[in-house]
Amino acid sequence: MNLEIAAPIALVCVAIVALVYKKVIEPGRARRAIAAALDREGWLPIGPGGAPGWPAVMELAIDRAAGKERDVEYDEKAGPFSLRVRRREQRGGKALDLYRDAGADGRYAAVGVHEERTRTRTAIRADRHHYVEHEFWIGEARELRVGKPITAFRWTAEAFRQAGAPMAAARGRDPEDVPQLASPAADPLVERVRAVLAETDLARRIRADVYLAPGAWVLTAPLAAARSRVEDILALARRVSAVLDGPGTA
Repeated sequence: MNLEIAAPIALVCVAIVALVYKKVIEPGRARRAIAAALDREGWLPIGPGGAPGWPAVMELAIDRAAGKERDVEYDEKAGPFSLRVRRREQRGGKALDLYRDAGADGRYAAVGVHEERTRTRTAIRADRHHYVEHEFWIGEARELRVGKPITAFRWTAEAFRQAGAPMAAARGRDPEDVPQLASPAADPLVERVRAVLAETDLARRIRADVYLAPGAWVLTAPLAAARSRVEDILALARRVSAVLDGPGTA
């Protein structure tokens, strides 16, 4: 076969194999690894009908603190011009495997798929994006004293803080002056959760986010990052649950 014809065909085949591995084979291996780890820790596989509190946890895992749909407007600089940006976000997802903690009522874990569609428009361009990621979710259905869903921890904010603190110190500034990507921890529950997560670097390393809502809390992390740290994540979830048991939580 002519090399000019064979080379593109080979590249296409490699790309297809890589895509199948990323989208099908690797998530399947991760699901089996997580199932084995949860089984060792005494968690039980269940169906949605055996998890009365699960819908509240799943809704928070999928919608985050922003809801199923959100419209955002902001100004963006483009050289000497200022453009008005209109952004529409839509979130969705589903649980593939569901488990409950045999030792705690209302505590669930799941392997799920999270989807986000965004459409951004300005006077000169329009962009559409569709993101799909397999994730590990763990949380509890419980009453919490928060008025609405909130972001208690975002791994990108913590990574930004850790990267910026040494630079601030080198310039003679207080590392605490580094701007935050997450909102200040004004809520006492948020402060407790962040204090627990700060005890180790696990949440940042597995790229986890933590959300609180009036009827649930949940930790979400990419499946690939969580698959080898399930036991550690379960221990961290128990610590988060313990601090949420403190005064003023319900």
